[in-house]
Amino acid sequence: MKKTLFAVMLVMGGAVFLCSPRLWADSEIFNPSPEILMSNLLTNHEEIRTYRQGVKQAQGLVRQSRGLYYPSLNLYGDTGFEKIDKEYHDDTDEFRHQVTLRGTQLITDFGKTTGTIKKDRLFLEQSKATLELTRQRLMRDGIAAYINIVKARERIKTAQYSEARIKELTGIEKTLVEKGAGLSSNVLQAKSHLAGAMALRVKAQGELEIAQNRFQALFYHFPTNADVNTFQKIAFPGALIPGTLDDSLAQANKAFPEIQISRLDLEMGREAVQISKSTFYPTLNLFAEAIHADNDNGSQGERKDYSTGIEFQYNLFNGGSDTAAVKSALAIRDGASSRLEHIKKQVREQVRNSWNQLATLRQRKELLDQQTDILKNFLELAKKERTMGVRPLLDVLSGEVNYINARGEAIAAQEDMKIAAFNLIYAMGAMNIDIFTP
Repeated sequence: MKKTLFAVMLVMGGAVFLCSPRLWADSEIFNPSPEILMSNLLTNHEEIRTYRQGVKQAQGLVRQSRGLYYPSLNLYGDTGFEKIDKEYHDDTDEFRHQVTLRGTQLITDFGKTTGTIKKDRLFLEQSKATLELTRQRLMRDGIAAYINIVKARERIKTAQYSEARIKELTGIEKTLVEKGAGLSSNVLQAKSHLAGAMALRVKAQGELEIAQNRFQALFYHFPTNADVNTFQKIAFPGALIPGTLDDSLAQANKAFPEIQISRLDLEMGREAVQISKSTFYPTLNLFAEAIHADNDNGSQGERKDYSTGIEFQYNLFNGGSDTAAVKSALAIRDGASSRLEHIKKQVREQVRNSWNQLATLRQRKELLDQQTDILKNFLELAKKERTMGVRPLLDVLSGEVNYINARGEAIAAQEDMKIAAFNLIYAMGAMNIDIFTP
């Protein structure tokens, strides 16, 4: 019995696992194309789905508030026994009913309905801006995760090559020592270089694992080592970088979604003030009403009443809540205004930092490229001098280690410069999936 129950549970568990939705099927071949990855990211990520639902919610609110412009038609009715004791007439005890059909059309409420519709439309625009901000942020994070994997992969290759070369040169020095033509101290120093190269390889492998974890968190797929080898080098987006810092700041102030969100907050705050002030004025409606009654209110037989006209509602006193609502709306509006200025300052800081970081990394890469070229020339001369017997093997070893490490640093600086460029593009509000289209 226990075995049968265990088998049934195992089959059911397997069926649930196989039927559960997964973003990446096991049989699906991983495609390293940045365009396809970004398209999947903007389709499948939970944050995108969440904010898309927020846009749908805002669209529903707009449709709901727009209905306030149109007439309303309501049908009321009741039925039951009614007994009325009369002093000067005969008492009545009848089964009665009444049906009322009433239609109303708003004439004016002095801006309350108009303000409500405008506020809901602004909320829809804000929901779309929030979705756009999320899209741009995820694209920035996604391309940074992609580049970091490429950077870590290249650093591992450099570290592995350095380690292999040091092992080779260390073996040569050991042979010379065994033959009495080398120094034991050179072997120890070569082993020291080897330990350093191995440490760099371990560090690079750790950076790759962190980059893989970040990639999985964004794209819902863990890139295997085979996947990593297929990652492409991303081109530097130089065409999207403005010529001056001022141009970058102007672009950010115009297009960065978070500034748009704060501006819409301020506009909604202004509408809320107008809505709260409208409560100090009456509401005017056009109405039409038809009543059909039978044995109602002590009158036997049928009765039909028809009426039409204008009605108004005007609150004379409600304990000061209208005044409190106006004060609250004014505080919300002033808070939104302060927040907008704060967001603008933050965005300017972000743009300036991104611009300065890109300039610093560009200069650093140029200097590392120069260092790499110098070390390459030195290494070539050192090898020639080694063949002539005027340069010790250890100098060649140090020169080769320095050259390989400098080349690795130059490659890393180049990839970091790309990330800084995309950070600047994001800070300007210019991230778009078309950037990754070949």
